[in-house]
Formats: sequence, C-alpha cells, structure tokens
Amino acid sequence: MEISLIETNGYALDAKVEIKGQVFIVMDDISYPGENHTLGPVRNVEIGYLTVDPYAWNATFSGNPDHLKTLSHSDNWNYLGYGQILTINPVLIDFGIFTLEYDDLKTNDERCVGEYVVVKIDRLSISKSAV
Repeated sequence: MEISLIETNGYALDAKVEIKGQVFIVMDDISYPGENHTLGPVRNVEIGYLTVDPYAWNATFSGNPDHLKTLSHSDNWNYLGYGQILTINPVLIDFGIFTLEYDDLKTNDERCVGEYVVVKIDRLSISKSAV
C-alpha cells in the first residue's frame, strides 16, 4: 500500500498521511524521537489501530445498514470504521481504502463473513512493518 507522509508533529504525535488520494490524521510511529521522518512517500509501513472501548456486538452489526466501506473522521486520530468482514480468525474488515485486522471483534461464526459492520477506532496509526 502506498502511503505518503504529508506532515508530522513528530514521533507519537499527529501526522497527516495520504492513502489512495484520501488524507487521514494518524499517530506517527515512523519518526524517531527528536527526528521527524522525511515527508513524501514512505515504504515498509503499515496501518494500525487502538480501540479502548469497542462497540457492543449488536451495535457493531446493526450500525452499518447502508453497507458503507469508509472511515469517518471523528476527532484527532479517532475514526468510525464502516466496512465488510472478509474473514474470521483473524477478523479482517474491508474499509474500502484498506483492509485492517480488527482484533477487538472476536468470533468463530462463519455467518459473520460478508456482514457489514461499524467499529470504533480510537487511534489510527502508521508504523514500520516487519518486512
């Protein structure tokens, strides 16, 4: 996935990135403390998230009746993720712009594959991948 760093306030602070033509505010986990990452395209990075208090099961599965695949910006690096479950174990959700393994939704029920959901993302981040 191509990600371009537009601006950063430094390590573990706000950054703006562009992914497939869309701008997101994320936590910068690719800069080093005291040394900001070079702006522009970045390689070997991945999208991560943190959810402090996930939605209840019913809210997750009833909150996307329009079958959206998008991230809706709430505040700072907080988002509501609207997407479709692609797999379980692990749960992979297609948000349209990218797919994310969402560990805060656990299920063994194959009927969940293909379902549209809404999930909370309290912190969207970019970090170096283990490549």
